[in-house]
Amino acid sequence: MNQQVIDNLIKTIETDPDYIRYLDLQNQLREHQDINILIKKIKALQKQATKEEHQGKCIKEVEQTIKEKTNQLNNIPLYIEYSNALEQVNETFNLINEKINNYIEEQVNF
Repeated sequence: MNQQVIDNLIKTIETDPDYIRYLDLQNQLREHQDINILIKKIKALQKQATKEEHQGKCIKEVEQTIKEKTNQLNNIPLYIEYSNALEQVNETFNLINEKINNYIEEQVNF
């Protein structure tokens, strides 16, 4: 795979409408204070649950709070749209990665 092919691949990715939409949603998400606060709360609760579980404490209440906050997050339209776009972009990257790996494997086994 030469440099021109790699450059073309990068340009194709950068101009892909799904990728552009993902980047736009990512920027909107970064600017959405309520979503960021909710994500930080969930991460803090997850950390707390891990610590308390390690200490042998009951974490059912913390787990329930995590579940509630996660459900709250998963019901925000912007977050739903972002998650869907992220999934689509990841699928595309996985396909590209698979094709590159297959190409390399073919070249090595030749």
